[in-house]
Amino acid sequence: ITCAALTAVILAPATYFLYAALARGYEAESIAEAAGQARAVADSLLGQLSDDLMIEFDGPPLRFGDFAVKAADWAVFRADGTLVHGTGAFARESVLRMPEPEQLFEHSPGEPMRAASIPLFRDASSSIDDLAPAIRRAVDATMPEAPFLNAKRETSGGSIRMEVKKLAGDRIEEFVFAEDGTCVETDTEALPEPIDEGFLAFLPAGKIPTSDTRLSWREHDGQLIAVLEGIAASGAPVRHAFNRLGERFVLDDAGAIAAPDPSSRLFVAAAASAYLEQCKKRALQKGLLLGAAVVWLGLVLAGAFVARRAMSPVKGIVQSARRVRLGKPGGRVPVGRANDELASIAKTINEMLERIETGYERERQFTGDASHELRGPIAKIQADAEVALARERTAAEYREALHRIAGYARHMKGVVESLLILARLEGGKEQLQKEPFDLAELIIETAGTLPRTESNRVHLDLGAAASAIHAFGQRGLIGAALHSLIENALRYSPADSKVQIRVEPNGRSVLIAVEDRGPGIPPELRDRVFDRFFRVDPARARESGGSGLGLAIVRAVAAAHGTTVELRSAPTGGTIAILAVPAAGG
Repeated sequence: ITCAALTAVILAPATYFLYAALARGYEAESIAEAAGQARAVADSLLGQLSDDLMIEFDGPPLRFGDFAVKAADWAVFRADGTLVHGTGAFARESVLRMPEPEQLFEHSPGEPMRAASIPLFRDASSSIDDLAPAIRRAVDATMPEAPFLNAKRETSGGSIRMEVKKLAGDRIEEFVFAEDGTCVETDTEALPEPIDEGFLAFLPAGKIPTSDTRLSWREHDGQLIAVLEGIAASGAPVRHAFNRLGERFVLDDAGAIAAPDPSSRLFVAAAASAYLEQCKKRALQKGLLLGAAVVWLGLVLAGAFVARRAMSPVKGIVQSARRVRLGKPGGRVPVGRANDELASIAKTINEMLERIETGYERERQFTGDASHELRGPIAKIQADAEVALARERTAAEYREALHRIAGYARHMKGVVESLLILARLEGGKEQLQKEPFDLAELIIETAGTLPRTESNRVHLDLGAAASAIHAFGQRGLIGAALHSLIENALRYSPADSKVQIRVEPNGRSVLIAVEDRGPGIPPELRDRVFDRFFRVDPARARESGGSGLGLAIVRAVAAAHGTTVELRSAPTGGTIAILAVPAAGG
């Protein structure tokens, strides 16, 4: 399901954008076809308007419907979108303004169309500079002051001639030149005055001259322009310039034509059928939908296959993890050959299982050792109590039995208290209340809690340090660790030997070295002696009253303070236990 959803989320936008890109290509083809038809219509109109634009102002304005155009769907619009003439698709009432190129409209139901438009006058007509040099020189010499209108190339009697028209006041002068510049024919055509009233409809309302009307002629871009000046009904002077088609022109202060009025410019529009475009779009849509569905299905199947192959090691890990049982050592999950994330996960799980197994073994051993350690005193208490109660005893016998029972109880109390300390420290439940304290004073105080015969054997050496050595930590726990180290050193040293305690500052910590004169500890057992209930010589240690928890407490206290404890061989053959204690301010 996840694979299917992800592929759908990715594939749907990709399919949409691909369809949009290809559809825009089809639309561009339709618009280009319409633009080509519009260009052909404009060229046809310009070819038929070339003479009428310059001369025939003596009749009503030209009607574009009077021209022969091969295209069936074409129109002429003003720049403001007003329809001047429309035929075919543009004759419908629904198309009264020029459609946008991206807009689809219908000529008839089920017949979509696309339109394109271009300006009717796109480029400047022929200028005098376009003429051959010989003819140009002849034109310049003929009526040099008259503005050049246009020129038209003609063929007559197998020879090429150039017909040139110039504007001379209120008439048009026509000259025909041979190729060598010889003038072979001239003609004059008067311009009308007054102008036909039909042209006044092109002028803005309220600005039509009503009196003192004057008509003059200008040339602009090869066109003949009528300039009408006078006084409007409001009394304001007005002046208008327009061509044969009703396009208006802007006059400057000197009366010269500056530029066409953009709002009155004519545009030719043509429409092309978009039926083929729509068919292509529908085919593209169906093809893309079908292709996307096939690709989606293929991706889902491939993704499911790849996911199943990729997840098969995970299934193996899950099945192996389910077979792991507490108390059955050796259970591990398989690690693949590839050094990938799954192999890393499997290794991590195996490391976790190993830690759990080690912890379980330690707890199992601890439980067995604790029960064994407590079973002996309990059995002795029970035996002494039963013997004492078996018959009537004297007060001295009862007192002796109770003394023995009290000794066994003290031993059990020490074991239980040591176990509680270890449980709190190793379980993280002991909240250390750290504070600075005098370490030398703590050592002296700890040694003073021992029996006098034992405390007299302890020798404290502060070396070159000051009398007050300040440490930082929980004073009671560090005192318990020191008590265990001193008691352990006294227990394994000969009765007439000394236990040396040296204190040495070492950067951020203070090192406490407790050296005994005992038999020493083999190097291979120095790490194990910190395990709970471990004894190098179990029989001898139990006879001396040890519980096997002292060094375990020392290591737990050191770990709780972020320090270490280690054992070294002493030069005298004994053992040196070195405990690091955080220094105050370190």
